[in-house]
Amino acid sequence: CIGDSVLLTDNSTVAKMKVKSVVWAFGTDTVKAKSAKKAFTKSGVTYFTQTVVSDSGCVTQLVDSLVVLAPPKIGIGFTGKCVVDTINIKSSVKLSNNDSVQKYTWTVKNQTFNTANTRFKFDSAGTYTIALKAISKAGCKDSFSRKLVINPMPVVKFSIGNYCNYDTLKTVNSSSISKGKITKYQWLRDNG
Repeated sequence: CIGDSVLLTDNSTVAKMKVKSVVWAFGTDTVKAKSAKKAFTKSGVTYFTQTVVSDSGCVTQLVDSLVVLAPPKIGIGFTGKCVVDTINIKSSVKLSNNDSVQKYTWTVKNQTFNTANTRFKFDSAGTYTIALKAISKAGCKDSFSRKLVINPMPVVKFSIGNYCNYDTLKTVNSSSISKGKITKYQWLRDNG
């Protein structure tokens, strides 16, 4: 995966002689050692050359390649925004070709869930962090977090003044909300 170190180790043998030197060439840099540790910064097929020199001066080269995979790209979406809502939390994960997610780990209010998507009901209003870590079958991993604002519910309160039959009702609305403001009222009446 991008950023992971790959250890390449020489296993060359020379009949009746010894290996004098091993050089690994990676396009822009070289390492002169029996083993080379290399981290790659781009995904895709990466070619390298291994040059082995025996103590008699014979040279052999091997060109090989390895596939470097990109880590998962994670997104988080959710529906619902109030204390009474059950929040549907959905993952969006993009992976390299022929790779899939092996493990999801959600963290919501110090609780963990290991499913692709989850649901959660918050018991109080506030701003919460939703975090997701995904590990692909190839072992590539990424994590992402997003803030979610859970809004308080309005407290509905109204009173009706004294009235007589056929009088117009006078209602006094004293509904409130602990944070934000009420933007819409809907009055329902029973015609019975």
